[in-house]
Amino acid sequence: EVIGINSLKISENGVEGLGFAIPSNDVIPIVTELIENGKITRPYLGVSLASMEELPQYYIQNVPEAVKSGVMVTSIEAGSAAANGGLKQQDIIVEIDGTKINTAAALRKYLYTDKKIGDKVKVKVYRGTEEKTVTLILQKP
Repeated sequence: EVIGINSLKISENGVEGLGFAIPSNDVIPIVTELIENGKITRPYLGVSLASMEELPQYYIQNVPEAVKSGVMVTSIEAGSAAANGGLKQQDIIVEIDGTKINTAAALRKYLYTDKKIGDKVKVKVYRGTEEKTVTLILQKP
């Protein structure tokens, strides 16, 4: 019975060794898509992101005190879902479809596990002190 697939192993002289594995349930949809399509295609927003804790105070000085977590849009690809849906550089994404977003990794995990290309998502952002919700249609990369 497979419960995980190794994704990384660190082994050096004098070190017992350290391994990381991906749960097999996470791998099944990926393997299935590889078999059916020959590649993995995931939903794409077309943004570069930075977590709030990574940002200098200068960038978050106009954000309301209540916004403690989220990710800032640092750049937007022209013609992408983000550009077409109205996201702007320096918007802070705090939720997608009601799911709180704390880090860029959490955003990717949500998109890759819960959404597919062509889905509409409602993205709650702060643009300065103003809260906005924009609707994006997820695209191919």
